[in-house]
Amino acid sequence: GVAGKGSAKAGPSQLSAQRGPLPLEELHEGTVVDGYVRNKTPFGLFIDIGYVKDARLDVPKDMWPQFKRRDEVLGMRVECVDLERQWITVSLEDAELEGAPAQ
Repeated sequence: GVAGKGSAKAGPSQLSAQRGPLPLEELHEGTVVDGYVRNKTPFGLFIDIGYVKDARLDVPKDMWPQFKRRDEVLGMRVECVDLERQWITVSLEDAELEGAPAQ
């Protein structure tokens, strides 16, 4: 038989699923997402959650020093998706940084 012939090669369709950020239209309020701290600015912490725009993490300002660039942040909840302004806001129920010591 010829079963399995040519099956070792991954098709381009499988790769394209992993390529590029997702559109905001596919993000819904209430969704739980994970991401990485991309930037810290006077306006807030911005997290790369895999969409075309970074999400602003809504946490108290006194917690900002806990977050460093490239830190993984788990279990954030999408609070707001504003398609008009291309704006995403996420929050943490209980701020949990991967690798941070448990209190």
